[in-house]
Amino acid sequence: MKQIAVGIWILLCYACYAPAQITPASLTLRGTIANLPLSPPPGLIEYWNTDRWQQLDTFNFRPDGSFFKQVNSPANGQCRIRVGNRGNKWSDFILPGPGDETKELVFDLDYQKMYGLPARLANSRDNENYYLLLTAYKYLTRFRDSLDNTPQKGQIAAAQNAFNQKCMEFSKVYKGSFTGDIVTKLLYKPQPGDYPRDSKTKSLNAEAFALAHSIDKTPFGDERVFYHNEFYKSLDRFSNLFPNTPEGAISLIEGLMSHRNGNSQVDAFTFRYLLDRMIAYNNEAGLTHLLSWFLPDCTDENPLPNMTQTLLEALKNCQPGKQAAALILPDQNGRPVDLSEVAAKNKLTLLFFWRSTCSHCKEFEPVLAQIYQKYHPLGVEVYSISSDQDERSWKAYLLQHPTSWINVRIPPERREEIGKLFPAPSTPTLIAVDKNRTVLRRLIIRETLEAYLEEELKK
Repeated sequence: MKQIAVGIWILLCYACYAPAQITPASLTLRGTIANLPLSPPPGLIEYWNTDRWQQLDTFNFRPDGSFFKQVNSPANGQCRIRVGNRGNKWSDFILPGPGDETKELVFDLDYQKMYGLPARLANSRDNENYYLLLTAYKYLTRFRDSLDNTPQKGQIAAAQNAFNQKCMEFSKVYKGSFTGDIVTKLLYKPQPGDYPRDSKTKSLNAEAFALAHSIDKTPFGDERVFYHNEFYKSLDRFSNLFPNTPEGAISLIEGLMSHRNGNSQVDAFTFRYLLDRMIAYNNEAGLTHLLSWFLPDCTDENPLPNMTQTLLEALKNCQPGKQAAALILPDQNGRPVDLSEVAAKNKLTLLFFWRSTCSHCKEFEPVLAQIYQKYHPLGVEVYSISSDQDERSWKAYLLQHPTSWINVRIPPERREEIGKLFPAPSTPTLIAVDKNRTVLRRLIIRETLEAYLEEELKK
């Protein structure tokens, strides 16, 4: 155990710089990647922005594996250099930002060792710190994953505490740098010893402690969290602690939103993250709770993107108990089909939003066909709404895969209008209405559709 702690200490104790206050206009990336394959594909430079990697630039290798590229830094944050489209062949680093005079980053990498490990860039102080911190973190992760949680539990806790101590030291000594302000807090894993030893803390088991404290150090008040993927990972890890039940969803929402720290951009993203998750998991109870208690103010300065605001408008227009919008769309023969007329003839109508290129729709279609065959005689109809861009492709698909239910398509000129009326940000989406177009359920889990119909038809 002493060797573990010493190893972490050595990796973390080499940095010694407080950066100046200058923002570079451009940055030169150069260096060599050894052991490249013959005729290597172009290199890619990508940076992390909010919830995905985005391409910054590309470059070609010289015969000796060297490269040279000038880029404009979009943000002080996590970047990576990747060889072609090989997902695992990359090394990350920190793009300089305010307070760093670095004009050039020099790489000395080995293609055979590029498996998401940080690049050691000696001419950049923030990158030297980042390399030391991330290398120690990966060492700790491997050590933790290699042991069972029972007999070696004390060793894991001791190693984690040693790493946490270094995170705190880095955050103090290198305050103002991206590594010091953001990365240290994202990698810090709270431990029971961080909190007063009161009876409440003592009584928490490991799972309960994680639910209560695992994201306490996450810097929700700093927009720079958008520029490292550990922020998004931390949200996912925290969210996965909660079951996809009404109670679990509400607890997740309360747990995340209670960590808001006054930054409108981060708060808006956290809201949007939860909104996407509630819709993806078709959790109506969580969605209702989120919209009832945490909906951002609808002002001209609303930080939510337009697409999210459109979705919120659709959710409002399609609340359970409210009459869904009237809808008349053309079928594959060009004849208009009125949703009101369809609904009036049936006890329950399922609005099925899909597209012919959606793999999940294709997987669900035979299941829906079996359910339709069983429940159509009992008063269930399917009003299938395609969002296919190309009308000919949609018609060709229907000819090859005929169905017994009603098929219509949204014309391109009506997409924005219908997008504000029905919440279907992804396909497939199922919404149930009654004879009067009253919304019965706006988020139906495909796997529980039959159970839902059984319950609804008994009423």
